[in-house]
Amino acid sequence: MDENKTLFCDYCLYISVISNPEIIHTILSTVAERDGVPPGQLDPPLAAVVDPDALTAVLRDTVGYVRFRYNGYVVTVDADGTVTVEE
Repeated sequence: MDENKTLFCDYCLYISVISNPEIIHTILSTVAERDGVPPGQLDPPLAAVVDPDALTAVLRDTVGYVRFRYNGYVVTVDADGTVTVEE
């Protein structure tokens, strides 16, 4: 997909369809926006929960998804670059 898109639905906070290099940035900015803080002030940092390099590498080599908890949210990242952040 050529452009980033954020979709809203009844059962989740944000769904963003993005390219792989932007996945980490999108996770951080979406959670930070939801919490009302700058991404650099998220505690714990994302790297304390999931290895950003490993996440990107796994998504390059899979047809599924990765799901993990971060800062009180359930984050799901699909291989196609879809990021879903749910409460």
